[in-house]
Amino acid sequence: MSSYTEIFYQAIQDYSWKSAQEIVPLVMGLLQPKSVIDIGCGTGSFLSVFQQHGVEDIFGLDGDWVERQLLKIPEDKFTAANLSQPWPVEREFDLAMSVEVAEHLTPEYMVESP
Repeated sequence: MSSYTEIFYQAIQDYSWKSAQEIVPLVMGLLQPKSVIDIGCGTGSFLSVFQQHGVEDIFGLDGDWVERQLLKIPEDKFTAANLSQPWPVEREFDLAMSVEVAEHLTPEYMVESP
């Protein structure tokens, strides 16, 4: 069983939403992506804000522990995946993002800087 429960997602939702509201407009001003993938998207807060800014082509990846009823994006825009394995995505995106994910990596998946 995962520690990522509905209570966890509710606790971080406000923080994540506020961050997305600040960051996404900056990204849109610099890059104007037409497609965005979020690796470790949680409930999809950032992707939801990208949609609000006109990006229709979004896709989120995260673990199977994400409760589908908590998603902020359409369920068909989300895929559960073990991010330590090859991802089930076989296309390119204008923007790939991964926010608040590194702290969840186990040592065998980390790369040390020289």
